[in-house]
Amino acid sequence: MPRYTETYDLSEEKERLDSELDELADRTSEIEQQMDDLDDDEELTQGQLHEYRESVQEGNRLEQMYAGVQWALDPDGDREPIKEVTLGSLTAGEYAEVGDRLQAVKQGKVGWGRNPDLDNARRNMFAGACLQDAPFLDEEDPDLEAKIHAVTDLAPAFIHWLEERGDELTTPQVEGNGFRKRVEERRTTSTPKSPT
Repeated sequence: MPRYTETYDLSEEKERLDSELDELADRTSEIEQQMDDLDDDEELTQGQLHEYRESVQEGNRLEQMYAGVQWALDPDGDREPIKEVTLGSLTAGEYAEVGDRLQAVKQGKVGWGRNPDLDNARRNMFAGACLQDAPFLDEEDPDLEAKIHAVTDLAPAFIHWLEERGDELTTPQVEGNGFRKRVEERRTTSTPKSPT
């Protein structure tokens, strides 16, 4: 039983992601303009480079989620559109079960090399575990195995969206600044060293 659930209207999600992508594109283009305006002997600051890399990375992540939601609303073939899904935050026990199942899969892939990459299997398992209700679930109260099986028939970009939103629900929202923001605050408030 999840700690709490949230139902997502995918049309609203599409609008939200579209808006976030527009804002991020504006900021990224500003940084690129600053790069274009630099003289030959000038370089971006470390902070500007970091911000640029982060915004491009975030843009790619959001674009993949946006593509997943678009697919869900207008899927290929004769599949019915997915207009709404309900996801739940995982409990510690559910989270452990996903980890244990992934470890069992990893044990079965020993011949794949020294350390097989199971990111996609993890994404499927986590997305399935967070899933509470969706039109593509055949049963009314499916077990974890049935939910994992159901998500494997969906587009990878939509699984990415399910996993990201499920992770947001599962991660507790706490007051305070993230670590990166704390570091930035200290850099801007510390006094610069004077030349000797």
